Amino acid sequence: MITFSYDQILHKLKSGISFPFDYHIPKNDLVKLLNEASIYDIEKLLRQDCFSLADLLAIVNDYDSLYNIKYDTIKLLYFYFNPKRQWKESKTPLLEMYYMANRAGHVLGLKDKVTFEVEQKKYKLKTNGEFASVSLAHVTEFLNLFVKKFPSETGQIMLEAFKHSLSHILPMNNAYEKNAHYALHRRYLNNKLVCFASGWEEHGVGLALYGDYLVYTNRGEAGDKKNGSKIFKIIDRSLITLDFVKQLIVRKFKNAKEFHAHLAKVIDLSNPVAVFR
Repeated sequence: MITFSYDQILHKLKSGISFPFDYHIPKNDLVKLLNEASIYDIEKLLRQDCFSLADLLAIVNDYDSLYNIKYDTIKLLYFYFNPKRQWKESKTPLLEMYYMANRAGHVLGLKDKVTFEVEQKKYKLKTNGEFASVSLAHVTEFLNLFVKKFPSETGQIMLEAFKHSLSHILPMNNAYEKNAHYALHRRYLNNKLVCFASGWEEHGVGLALYGDYLVYTNRGEAGDKKNGSKIFKIIDRSLITLDFVKQLIVRKFKNAKEFHAHLAKVIDLSNPVAVFR
């Protein structure tokens, strides 16, 4: 029987080396990996048939096992087991609880952790945002359902733009593919609607470009509390350069001030032509 030490297992993951087809990582090592490995190494782990699915389910359905797992890993595991959320009864109720408490708390603007107690042990659930790729996938999925029920040319144009954006964003991530700015910028130059996720550290927003207009959607940090979406007239279409788009999708801005300074190169943020709640 083939065996590997924990360090050997971690080395294989980091190096992208496949495990023997009949090898399963021991449950104790699997727990340790979920606690200690980077999100990128755990992504590699989930793509390989090198663990027992029963072991992984047992881990994610145990309060104490989840207690020390990083939240980004919990999100990754949640979507591994629930890629489309099409079930009558969840096989991962604790992941569901962690994930939904996090999302609901973020939407409601809760800044403190949500605390609950089980058998005299307290558990705290963080409230945070979601990966841009996940939010984009949700919007695209529901827009697709809407267009099927209420067909229209406008709806189809929007759906194509969201699908295009989704095809270039990295899964379980806020970042786009390395050269995605080329595809997005080319689409804009071809007079097609372009939609993409953007933002700064710890906060995501939505942007769209079409002809002479830029749409900015932000219902959270540094946003307009009354109007979540605004349309702006672009000062000069030649200002929408390849580098301008690239800076928006690589999300290197440290805060809203830096992000808005970049937008201010092409629009007057104080003068929207239309606003929506």
